[in-house]
Amino acid sequence: MKAGVQLLLALGAGLGAVFNFAYANGSLTFLAILATVSIALMGSWWALLATFFSLTVGTTITVMPFGRMPFGLSVVLYAFTFDLVSYFIPALLAKACRRRGKTGIHPIVLIVFPCAVVGFSHVGSALLDLGQCGNLGLTAFRFRMLSQAVMPLVGMAGMTWVMSFAAVVIAWFASRPSTQDRKRVLPYLLAAVILLAVLIGTSEVIEMRETSGAREDRRPTFRVASVLFDTRYHFKEARHVHALEALIKPGPLPAVQRLAPANPAGAGRPLPNLFGGRYVPGPTNISWSDVDHSQYYAQDRLDEAFEATRAAAATGARLIVWSEAAADTFEMEGDEDLIAAAWNDPAHALAASKRAPTLITKYLLFRRASEFARTSRINLLVGFTDILVSRADPTVVLNFTNKVALFDTRGMLRLEYAKRHPVPFLEAVIAPGSTPFPVVTLPAADWLPAGIEPATYPDSDLRVGICICYDAMYPGDTAALGRQRPDVVISASWDWRALSPTNSKQVGIRAALENGFTMTRATAFGGVATFNPFGEQLAMTEYFSYPHRPGLPISPGSKTLANAPFFTVADLPTFAVPRLFPFIYPAFEIICLAVSLLTTGLVFWNPATPVKRAP
Repeated sequence: MKAGVQLLLALGAGLGAVFNFAYANGSLTFLAILATVSIALMGSWWALLATFFSLTVGTTITVMPFGRMPFGLSVVLYAFTFDLVSYFIPALLAKACRRRGKTGIHPIVLIVFPCAVVGFSHVGSALLDLGQCGNLGLTAFRFRMLSQAVMPLVGMAGMTWVMSFAAVVIAWFASRPSTQDRKRVLPYLLAAVILLAVLIGTSEVIEMRETSGAREDRRPTFRVASVLFDTRYHFKEARHVHALEALIKPGPLPAVQRLAPANPAGAGRPLPNLFGGRYVPGPTNISWSDVDHSQYYAQDRLDEAFEATRAAAATGARLIVWSEAAADTFEMEGDEDLIAAAWNDPAHALAASKRAPTLITKYLLFRRASEFARTSRINLLVGFTDILVSRADPTVVLNFTNKVALFDTRGMLRLEYAKRHPVPFLEAVIAPGSTPFPVVTLPAADWLPAGIEPATYPDSDLRVGICICYDAMYPGDTAALGRQRPDVVISASWDWRALSPTNSKQVGIRAALENGFTMTRATAFGGVATFNPFGEQLAMTEYFSYPHRPGLPISPGSKTLANAPFFTVADLPTFAVPRLFPFIYPAFEIICLAVSLLTTGLVFWNPATPVKRAP
């Protein structure tokens, strides 16, 4: 291969890495894996190193906006490690499949390379604690029929295997293998194509049967309304509005950098580390002048939130979901249990009202949410940030969590869940939760549409799973959720323009296909999307194309208006489809890792007799 061609392939690999993270474009991301394996099989060592450098630069460029100082070094280390395990090591194993004497490439590379990409990508995700962010298969959501055939069996890793296999087949044939090798390989390729066609056909037949309108055993749909908030005001003048940016201020660096346990005591803040700027304990301080401004505007935003919620309830929705971090709340140390009981016991409510801080508090949010759910006879899931401050010194933040709370039609709190996986770099000050994704059972009277008697569908409870935004990027957690067989899963989420609506599609389609439930992402500043168990998009409202109305001024004297909350409605199927993936994960990834290492070793230490290349 000529040097100029190798250089172009190396640059193409970096371009593919940019499209992987920035746009999740499967077709263009395919260029990265194709260029990498082509150079591994036919190129020089300098070209392979140049490809690795190009991939790292491309990943760094697209990930860098997620981090802010002191994240620069951390992002580079992340990009280096991600590309090392996802591309470079599989490429080295492919290169090791060259026969001794450089007379050809062993056909076993067609198995080694895709297995290595799957296996080492799994290792990289575990090492970096990033879920499936950046994984090759995550960009394949646009290939719906193929995804429907593969993901229910082995998950997104199956799509990674298929894309990597296609790339190495192209590169291997381009390397001019011997006629003997081609004859040996073609029957296996034909068998693979036939198997894939059978899987696609079977999945299509199953979908047609399960989604047929003629099925009499199907329950009515579940109407869900998502109330969305314009989060841009959090960033324009954050000093007066948002606690994540303004109220938490990093203190001195601790002597020892380490990952924090789940829900640790002590505040957190970002640190540069290889693990992506995860939460680390450390001292923080807040200014009560900031708190006063933030509370004032949060109170007004809360009024707007319930106004939009009331309008959503009028559509007949039985569950109303607020997007992630819709409200900022505070609570004093020692009031946690008191607040948790306040809406059920008048005595506790009176005590909480006397002890709680002024303006918007967690107790105030919960009291209003409980009353609204009870009087409107709807289920209400509110997203909020929970800031715990010291009673002895209210300027000290003890903990900062990202939560949702669910109130049923009687106003009772059914769950309070803290986000398990804050976004690396971006949410490094947020303490991760420790509880698994919850599943709540709603009785028929709480979810059936108005006018339908619960007796019509006896024993028709609805199982609803809950997670928050980036949580859904972790296949182990979503698989654990899938094993509980929820009918629908709700994800309170938050995105931005660069991710919208692609992020909702790739996350929602993957989770729905792998686990067989209906998935809805209630996404502020992004795409509100609903997908049935077969990955079919049932509804989509894209924030940036929605006709918004003006809201409140962002800060005193400001002429800039934040858009008021709005809502969107979707009718969700209420059936789940059995899947294999939740019960075998991560067996496929581990098997692929083992196969790639063992087969490479066999080829390297026991090379076949050299053969001549085809003319």
